[in-house]
Amino acid sequence: MRLYSFACILSLLGQSVVADPNLKPDDAAAKVEKRQENFIVTTGAKGDLVFPRLEIRQMQSQEPQMFALTVLALKKWQEKDQGDPKSYYQTAGIHGVPRQNYNGVGPCDGCSSRDGYCLHAGLGFTLYHRISTAHFEQIFIEMVYEVLNSWPSEGRQWYEWAAFRMRWPFWDWAPKAPDNGPTVPKVLTDPKITVKTPTGDVTIDNPFYSYAIQDPKDLVYSPFTIWKNTMRYPSSGDANAASDMQRLIDGFESIRPNLQDQLYQMFSTCQDFQSMGSNQKDSSSPQCANSLESIHNTVHMFTGGPKGQGRSTGHMGWLPTAAFDAIFWLHHSNTDRLTALWQSQWPDSWTGSQAAAQSTWTVKQGEIVDENHPLKPFYKDDKGNFWTGADIRNWSATFKYTYPEFSNSDGSKEAIAKYINDFYGPGATGTAGHYKTKRDFLGVDVDPTKFNKAAFNVSGTIHASIETAEALVAVNGSRYQYVANVQLPRFALDGPYNIYLFNGAPKSPSPFDWVTDANLVGVVSNLAPAGSDHDLITTGSIPLTRTLQNVVGEGMLGSLMEDITVPWLVQNLQWKIVSVNGTMVDPATLKGFKVSVFSTTSSQPGSLDELPQWSEFVPLPDCTKEKPGGAKGADDELEGLRVGKR
Repeated sequence: MRLYSFACILSLLGQSVVADPNLKPDDAAAKVEKRQENFIVTTGAKGDLVFPRLEIRQMQSQEPQMFALTVLALKKWQEKDQGDPKSYYQTAGIHGVPRQNYNGVGPCDGCSSRDGYCLHAGLGFTLYHRISTAHFEQIFIEMVYEVLNSWPSEGRQWYEWAAFRMRWPFWDWAPKAPDNGPTVPKVLTDPKITVKTPTGDVTIDNPFYSYAIQDPKDLVYSPFTIWKNTMRYPSSGDANAASDMQRLIDGFESIRPNLQDQLYQMFSTCQDFQSMGSNQKDSSSPQCANSLESIHNTVHMFTGGPKGQGRSTGHMGWLPTAAFDAIFWLHHSNTDRLTALWQSQWPDSWTGSQAAAQSTWTVKQGEIVDENHPLKPFYKDDKGNFWTGADIRNWSATFKYTYPEFSNSDGSKEAIAKYINDFYGPGATGTAGHYKTKRDFLGVDVDPTKFNKAAFNVSGTIHASIETAEALVAVNGSRYQYVANVQLPRFALDGPYNIYLFNGAPKSPSPFDWVTDANLVGVVSNLAPAGSDHDLITTGSIPLTRTLQNVVGEGMLGSLMEDITVPWLVQNLQWKIVSVNGTMVDPATLKGFKVSVFSTTSSQPGSLDELPQWSEFVPLPDCTKEKPGGAKGADDELEGLRVGKR
């Protein structure tokens, strides 16, 4: 990976830096290549130079010129005519509606009523979203140069340098926010935004807040066909609905710690790509029931908002419309980053083979997806060849982007494990967008072999003094862990639905308020489309340990020993299912639905550059057997799940 200083780049380019075509060599130009037939070849960011995608808050605070270009380019892109094949509208439409060809790639037989090209609920999820984000980034960079070229050359040198290094940012929603700020940064929730340009400050409607859709009538689903702006937690289903950004902010404050725990378990227990990337039941095991897709689904739901009290979900809560909200692309850039971090820990595993769970515009339900599956409509070259999963394993060599964890280190398994521990592990101290060097991690002249394991005795902040730590750790020094694994029939309710897990009864009787309920432990979101009748079972998992540690800290439990914890869970663990219409569903009526509780222990790493080792996951059917939708016995807990070992 080749990263260059500003001075070095200037020396390569000549005495002065000017905009395209003279800004940089052709190999670094961010142009969209087209074949004579006028389809777009997906190249990603072109050239030999690799630059990192930055966390959106890091970009805003540390790279103001880059941030200004990002905001202005996104706004200009969103204003392009919807009929332009390189418009924001058509690029976002690849993911779902409108149901139309992109790049001249038509539907498979019987697929013209399906939404978009991207696969979900299976192996294709991470593959399609890696290539689609690279395609998005490619056209975005072209828009950056349109903005840059609209300015006079005088005074813009630093903006040219920013444009040269530009990559699409990401939003990391799981670590604590910097400076005790909200998990959802203000750049995503302020209706107006001010940026600095070479000609002075500019205030515009914030393109990260909402996308003004010129004509929504082809978005198929109501009320999205009447909303002329993307919505989050909409006030109603009427044309004049408004977003409730405070509910968005509050929802993520509620769920963030559990998302953090879910990611950490995924990084350390999901050992093969198919288990990590696919939420199908046949890819699951007790220790890896939570795929990246399942975790990603919850972020979608918490961004769009739940239905209820006469309100619809917003665009992010409905898969066919999700990509029109700019937060989608920040979220999927982060999802790709998390995939890359996982790859660093399990480098020998990539792709697999799995039947498509549902039909898309070009893939029939049941079609086998593997590393050679063509990722339509993304052309690899001007000869009509499509990218495949095998082609995109190495993100930096292929598409010339990376992430700060890799650009700030040697990219080794050990180096990336430090970042995983710092952002997502027990006692994590890292904040989103703040990237520590080795010196930051260890301090000056600190011997890493003397790393203090006590940092791993607790999971996040608990309401207790350090004396309670002994109650959280097993005799052998490993940490008690408890999880609730959830099986759910993907298409049973003809659309999305959510499973809420509570410590006791929810405080509010209204499901609409449960995203911020004080007793909420975690959520598994099922982002299924309407109109499918396949009996596919998917899985998710909600870590219980952090909540139980808080209970210990409050003096309600003596320790996390199994014989003490199980009675507590029998009495207090509850789950609720809420349909796409905002109504509650009896778990006993949902064929294939099941909640199973497991106990295990995880070793405490000897240093920051290691992830924990997990023991066997032991089923605890007593916690669930008397509850609707709960596993009834040990065999029932393990049915359909292949048991893997760390």
